[in-house]
Amino acid sequence: MSWNSLSVTFSVDKEVLSCGKREKATAKITVTGETDGQGAHYRAYCYQEESGFDDKLYLSNRVTVGSNTDYNDDHTFTIECDDDCKVKGPDGNSGDSEAKLYAYVEGTDGIEATSSEKIVVKCK
Repeated sequence: MSWNSLSVTFSVDKEVLSCGKREKATAKITVTGETDGQGAHYRAYCYQEESGFDDKLYLSNRVTVGSNTDYNDDHTFTIECDDDCKVKGPDGNSGDSEAKLYAYVEGTDGIEATSSEKIVVKCK
């Protein structure tokens, strides 16, 4: 099982969220790739970029892709401000009111890709 190619892009529909109004943003991770004759799998993540350890805000379930497939799929999820006005996703909290977010995908045999897009989301 392996990928011939694997890439990821990242977008967010709203970069400034109001804490008091409970505004939400929709984030989208798009995974594209091509599998070999045996197929492959992957997991998609959204992280906050920080010095040291990056905070995980989203983690997809493991996705299995068939053999000899040109693959393209979106993972959408919600980003919002928590009760302390910190940026959070469905699987974790940034701990900060301003977070630089990016997408990462990890596939079969250790192949990986990181989005070139790094988007700053602010809770105000």
